[in-house]
Amino acid sequence: MTRLPTHVCWLADLLNGGRPAYVTLTYKQRRIVPGSNVALDRFIMRSQVKWLLLRLERQLFGRLAKKGRCLPRAVFHEGDGKFVRNHTHMVIELPAGMTADQLKGLIRELWPGSDWGRKLIDSRECYDYARAVAYSLKEGFDAFDEENSFFRDSSGKHSELSPKAEAHGQMDHK
Repeated sequence: MTRLPTHVCWLADLLNGGRPAYVTLTYKQRRIVPGSNVALDRFIMRSQVKWLLLRLERQLFGRLAKKGRCLPRAVFHEGDGKFVRNHTHMVIELPAGMTADQLKGLIRELWPGSDWGRKLIDSRECYDYARAVAYSLKEGFDAFDEENSFFRDSSGKHSELSPKAEAHGQMDHK
């Protein structure tokens, strides 16, 4: 029997009673820095989401964030900067005792402080997770940001999604 990958277990948990929130962030599409006009790209988007998540987790978990405590989440980047504005969708598992509105307030407070953050368009409790993920992947699997996505494993611990590790036989096979 093959053990399911961590991210598949996490998605199944969310579908079976988890509490996800769906978040959409927008960016400044260009910035003038001394000597040049810089256009937003996926590398910058990933770094800005990482910046936000580090601060968000520090606010939520305090010192435990430095010890590796993080929010389980799936992150998707969309847009080409020409016809569709670059933006990010995230499905974040809400911590116990937190509402989607509280998460929205924290993100709304933190996101404009980033170099490229424009505004939080939407943050709400997600009742149809499968539809949220399907919508987030409308541009294909290249939209998925595995660097900033983290999932809870079956023991409740957090683990970084690593399809490469799974592909290299580091999964449990029985």
